[in-house]
Amino acid sequence: MTTASGLVLTADIWIDATYEADLAVASPATTTFGRESSAEYGESSAGVLSPCPGNRYEFQAAVPDHFMPDGKTLLPSINNEDPGSVGSADKKV
Repeated sequence: MTTASGLVLTADIWIDATYEADLAVASPATTTFGRESSAEYGESSAGVLSPCPGNRYEFQAAVPDHFMPDGKTLLPSINNEDPGSVGSADKKV
């Protein structure tokens, strides 16, 4: 990798610990975002999960209000769209 100042950095392994995957996106590596389907890698807990009481991935406590002060506009990154079919992938963050 070459920095903006021309410094060349090399490594066998890179760890991208940036918040928005800045290093990964700037690299020639293949990247992806969102949620992969359960079928893609054979993972039963991947993809959209079915809503069911006791699902360890669901909130166990009440979720605080997710609207802007006007009471109508959802906060950024919150949506009320259908999540999709169980096990499906999406490109949401």
